[in-house]
Amino acid sequence: MNRSELDAVPSIALGTEEVSLLEMTSAYATFAAAGAYHAPTTVLRIEDRDGNVIEEFASEADQVLKPEVAHTLVDM
Repeated sequence: MNRSELDAVPSIALGTEEVSLLEMTSAYATFAAAGAYHAPTTVLRIEDRDGNVIEEFASEADQVLKPEVAHTLVDM
């Protein structure tokens, strides 16, 4: 997982540090997945022209938030 080097300063809550779009969407997707973080995957599956699945790719999920916390954030 890519992680930006962030300075521990109070203004971080105001968005003074830079993070990539991939990091930001990964963080918000964790809330939507009830606190389960999935590492970003570019290709999900490969199919032939008839729709037969040749290969599937999935990342392992890590529970990084309690589901009730994630649901509260989504509800807000």
